[in-house]
Amino acid sequence: MFLNTLALGSFTVQAWVKKSEFGMTSNHDAIYDSKTKTPRAEVETKLSILNNFFTSLPKLPSHYARKDTSKLFIEPIYRSLTDLYKAYQKYCTETSQPNVSRFTFEKNFHEKNLSLFTLKKDMCDTCSSYNSGNLNESDYQIHVIKKNRARQEKEEDKKKAAAGEFLLLTMDLEAVKICPYLTASALYFKTKLTCHNFTVFNLVTKHCTCYWFDETSADLTSSTFATFLIDYLERHCIPHQLPIVIYSDGCTYQNRNSVLANALLLLSKKHNVIIMQKFLEPGHTQMECDSVHSAIERKLKNREILPSDYVTITKEARSTNPYEAINVDHEFVKDYARPENMLYKSIRPGRKAGDPQVVDIRVIKYNTMTIEVKLGFDEET
Repeated sequence: MFLNTLALGSFTVQAWVKKSEFGMTSNHDAIYDSKTKTPRAEVETKLSILNNFFTSLPKLPSHYARKDTSKLFIEPIYRSLTDLYKAYQKYCTETSQPNVSRFTFEKNFHEKNLSLFTLKKDMCDTCSSYNSGNLNESDYQIHVIKKNRARQEKEEDKKKAAAGEFLLLTMDLEAVKICPYLTASALYFKTKLTCHNFTVFNLVTKHCTCYWFDETSADLTSSTFATFLIDYLERHCIPHQLPIVIYSDGCTYQNRNSVLANALLLLSKKHNVIIMQKFLEPGHTQMECDSVHSAIERKLKNREILPSDYVTITKEARSTNPYEAINVDHEFVKDYARPENMLYKSIRPGRKAGDPQVVDIRVIKYNTMTIEVKLGFDEET
């Protein structure tokens, strides 16, 4: 109350009292002295643990909207940031590590461009049906078990391939592209070419080949995709004289049909090599070759694209060990559907009503002159 009379500031008096050797220390000073800043080393430790937690979460980029967003979507295990933060606190407790505040947690979450909610166009139909109440619990749990088992199988195969037991590939077709892609609005309603990119990716060496084609050079039939896969196998896999394992989604006309099966069987016989196809659970077919498509999408942003540019941009998409890009013409594609190539007319496991369908197949093994199928990864052929 005497500060104004003496024209003194409160901090000045507090400094005098603090330096004084006599008198009592005020409660304010005691509280002020007890507030010590957190050492920087401790802060960095907490952030490092937080980064490890975010890294451990299963996440993936958008599959159908790569051109619109660069976010990484966490699998829909957690319904909110509150649930995710509780999981983080549990993670810290189990590892006996300190945790950061909720504010710091959310700040780092958004800085890493993460999202809890998957875009609707990327969501699995079965999971969406369950979330909306149109699928019962037992059917949903069967779907989840199949999804997890397929991923476990692929992880185990990655370890075996890294040890040199066989060659491991993934293959997929990128979302359709239009050409020419120009910013001029007058060209918006003009007729354009549809272009496609079929990608084959080696999980160990990271070697990748992209087969670019448009509707004037090839169609979307089984023979087209069989041509691309056989070409890749003969040039990049057969010389190693190792078994080959190929992962893909279950698209029937593209990956799971009698034309491709017979083509792979003839290749197996010709080179005396075992080839296996393995199919992931529908709706959860994210693979390493999707990273190639993401890299290409980033290169395509804000650029005017002519037909020949897709091959050039694909080669530029990765600076080290560039992707191989092939511009397919009509002479490149072979007809694998000819009668002399069709040793097996069908690969369906059953023949009568109620028997397993082609879509139920999870593994196809080509061993010289035989085709063996499995309806589950744990079944015997």
